[in-house]
Amino acid sequence: MYIPYLRARQFELIALRELLENHKLSREIIPLVEPVRLTPTLVLTIEAFIQAKHPIAVICNPAVGSFTVKNTKDKLADRFTLAMSSNYVLKALIWNIPGSEYFSELENNGLERSTLMLIVHDRDALELYAGKFASNPPKFTLIPDQGMFRRSVHSSKIILQDQFIKQKRNADYSKVDDEFFSDAHLFYAEEGYEGFADYSIIGSEFSEGGFAPYAATIHLVYFDDAYSLRIHHFVSDSVEDIQDTPGKFQEAVHKLAEWVATREIEMTMGLETLLKHYKEGTYPGLGTVKKLSIMHHLELMSSFFTRQETNA
Repeated sequence: MYIPYLRARQFELIALRELLENHKLSREIIPLVEPVRLTPTLVLTIEAFIQAKHPIAVICNPAVGSFTVKNTKDKLADRFTLAMSSNYVLKALIWNIPGSEYFSELENNGLERSTLMLIVHDRDALELYAGKFASNPPKFTLIPDQGMFRRSVHSSKIILQDQFIKQKRNADYSKVDDEFFSDAHLFYAEEGYEGFADYSIIGSEFSEGGFAPYAATIHLVYFDDAYSLRIHHFVSDSVEDIQDTPGKFQEAVHKLAEWVATREIEMTMGLETLLKHYKEGTYPGLGTVKKLSIMHHLELMSSFFTRQETNA
């Protein structure tokens, strides 16, 4: 099982919805979204997963952004609340002292632990976790791969790692343009985990706003011969100023097209669309470029699970 942890911004949500609508998302993938604000895109995405009967997890106490539905009385808030009551939506909590108080409130309102996902990365909250869940654990618990967490969480544990090495500037990705990304999908079971989780090609660091980049960069994950995941960074040659972002994108996607042409890279809907933009000389916007890279990553993982099922 794979749990991609995304911050529920517009293009991340659209990536999930387009994969779902095109039947490119494995049933072994349960997206985990941390809302940053209440938006129509967020609600539409959750509703799409419910309609497709595909599980999705939503963090109820997000640590970033400005999300709230409390004291909000409008149709969008009502739709969100209704969607969150679906059996296909797992309620997720960042586990800390405030999170434990929120859990008690949810449990008093009828929450079943079989529909609960916890994200535990605070050592000081482990004793609290043991006191609450020793005999009746949640459905899944995401933890870092550290001894204290492994010893404290005994069942239904998911390894959570930040596999994306973030650089200060886009131009810096050219210094190491190809690097190891992950092999958690190969070894999670034998290491005692029920699944693995990461932050896809975004990383765990959260930034509220965007900015005009000095360089355009495309991040593409791919399988090596041993089926580990590597990531290649395609960086524009123009890095001196913030002018001509479409031109910078064409420089980066040109490098991607040349690189793909010389290798046996698994084709996905996201990658095909990036190559189409190169062929047609079009610029979709940096948000869409990020969306397509996420789609490529998640579709690769879907194909990995399909191969596992075929070989089983």
